[in-house]
Amino acid sequence: MATSRTGTAKWKGIVRRRRKVAQEEGITHCPDCERLLDYDTKRTPSTYRPDLVEVDHIVPAEDGGHDTFENSRVLCSDCNKKRRSRERRPAPRVVVILCGPPGSGKTTAARASGLEVYDRDDPHWQGEAHFRAAISQLAHRPDGQAVVIRSGATSSARAAAARLTGATHVYLLTAPRDELRARIAGRGRHDTAGATRGVDTWLKQYDRDDAVPDFPDWPTIWQTTGNGNGNTQPTVLGAGPIATSRAW
Repeated sequence: MATSRTGTAKWKGIVRRRRKVAQEEGITHCPDCERLLDYDTKRTPSTYRPDLVEVDHIVPAEDGGHDTFENSRVLCSDCNKKRRSRERRPAPRVVVILCGPPGSGKTTAARASGLEVYDRDDPHWQGEAHFRAAISQLAHRPDGQAVVIRSGATSSARAAAARLTGATHVYLLTAPRDELRARIAGRGRHDTAGATRGVDTWLKQYDRDDAVPDFPDWPTIWQTTGNGNGNTQPTVLGAGPIATSRAW
C-alpha cells in the first residue's frame, strides 16, 4: 500500500507548485462543488473557511496513490474535509479461528490471509497461559484483524476459542488420516513422531456437532462476509454470542 507523508518537504513543494499552476490555468472554482476558491488567505489552525484552497491527492494513499504532482489537484477546504472523512472508515474487525489437526495446513492458510497470525507453535510463546492471555486481548480490540490457530477437535473447544477471542469467524481445515501423515512426513521436521500421534489423538476426539464450516479460501471469505454497506454477525453453533464483525 502506498504511504502519503503530507508533512514532508516533497509534498509541501507539490502543494506550492499545484497552487501556482492552478492559478495560471485559471481554475477559480472548486472542481467538485464549484465554490469560488480563495487563493489568498492562508489556512491556519485558527483560520478556516470552506472556500480556502487545499491540495488533495486524486488517488488516496489507501488506494495506492503516491505523493506526486500528477496525483494532486486543488479543492476547496470543505470538499477536501468531506473526502478525508469518507476515506477514514474504521477498519473492519476480522478475527478468524482456524482449527484442524497437525498437517492440515492451518499455518499456511493463516499466513496467506495477510492478517496478524497467532500460532501456538511459534517458539516465542512461553506456554499455553501466555498464548491464551495474548489472544484474549483480541476480544477487546474493536479494530482487531487476526487469525488464531487452534487445534479445536471438539465443538466445545471451538466454542471456547471463539468466546475467548471474540471471533467473527471459525473454520475447520482437515484431511484424511493418511494424507495428514504424509504431509507431516514430508516436512522433515524433528517432531514428526509427535505430530503423527497428534493426528491420531485429534481424529479420535473430533466431533462436528456445531456444524463448523470448512475453510474455503480468503477471497471467498472476503466476498461472502458482506459488501461493505452493513454489518454481519457470523455465528458458531454452541459458541454463544460472538462479537459483531463489520462486513469486509
